[in-house]
Amino acid sequence: SLSIAEPKGQPQQLGSAKGFLDGIQLSSEGTLFYTDWEALRRTGKIGWIDPATQYQSKISLPGQIQNPSDILFDESRRAFLVTDLLDNQAFCFFVKISQP
Repeated sequence: SLSIAEPKGQPQQLGSAKGFLDGIQLSSEGTLFYTDWEALRRTGKIGWIDPATQYQSKISLPGQIQNPSDILFDESRRAFLVTDLLDNQAFCFFVKISQP
C-alpha cells in the first residue's frame, strides 16, 4: 500500500511566475516546465524555470492551443505533448530550448 509522510517545513516558491498556471513537469535536468493559459480563449504559453539559477522564460504555443493544461516533455525527442482543456484535444510539437 502507498503511504505519504506529512510534509516538513514550509512550501518553497519557485520563481515568480504568475498567470493561469496549470500543468507542471520537472525534467531530469531540474528544469520546471508549466503551462499558462494567459487568459481564457487566447493563445497559451509554456513557461520554464531553472530552480538553480532562477532563470525563467515563456514561449507562445501554436495558435490552436489556447487553454493548455496537462504537459509532458519528452526529453529524448525534445517535444512537448500538451492537452487543450476546453477544446478537448492533445497536441505534440518539437522545440529547441536554450538558456543565455
